[in-house]
Amino acid sequence: MVARVVIITAVAFLVFRWWSALRTAPGPAVPAKTTGSPVELKTVSYAGRQYAYSLFRVAEPSGLELIVNPSDTEGVALVREYGCIYATNAGYYDTADRPLGLWMSGGETVYPHIQSQFLNAYIWIDKAGSTGITRDLPNLSFQTILQTGPLLWEDGQIVHLSIKDDKHARRVIAFHDRQALWFAIIYDPESRFDGPLLKDLPAVLGLVTTSEGLNVLSAINLDGGSASFFKTPHFHLNEFRRIGGLFCYR
Repeated sequence: MVARVVIITAVAFLVFRWWSALRTAPGPAVPAKTTGSPVELKTVSYAGRQYAYSLFRVAEPSGLELIVNPSDTEGVALVREYGCIYATNAGYYDTADRPLGLWMSGGETVYPHIQSQFLNAYIWIDKAGSTGITRDLPNLSFQTILQTGPLLWEDGQIVHLSIKDDKHARRVIAFHDRQALWFAIIYDPESRFDGPLLKDLPAVLGLVTTSEGLNVLSAINLDGGSASFFKTPHFHLNEFRRIGGLFCYR
């Protein structure tokens, strides 16, 4: 199958690119925090750079909730409030701190769909418990939807990205293998708000999943850089700037 090509233009998403660049400016390097038993740092190398990563599997989709962060509540506080065992930041938000794009939680639409070349696909869970990452929404009854992007893998193939003003930044990804939905964070272990260029992210994710013995069917980018947050029982990386929402898995 021919790999798909996505071209992001500055004109198509001018306001978004300005706000995203502001929030992904490098913050101070802070250590990854661990709890419980020591966790071995997992790494892959791409284009002469080393990247660390962590990931978790959503074994039971009914345990995954999409939570809006309407204030400046820190990710760790949201985790405590909602009892999350695993958690990661969700999608992008605008200058008024409202999520950008379609956002459905508990079967209720919280924010509407927007037309965007960048936020070009969806993470979804239907009411039967099926999950997906697709460019278009299937005709199903949904429990959860997040519009985000860009799409990184589709139908088992890398999506080639052309990004203007691309920068190295920590990246959070949702991906689907043949059995389940996964979330991952990829970052520079020496400067933990840095990470791959967005255009390189599909290839770097391919290295990560190959290392883990997984086959990617579809994958999508979430918010990243200084507005990213990731937590497992033995590892977490805090945000530097506010996150717009949280995927909370119990």
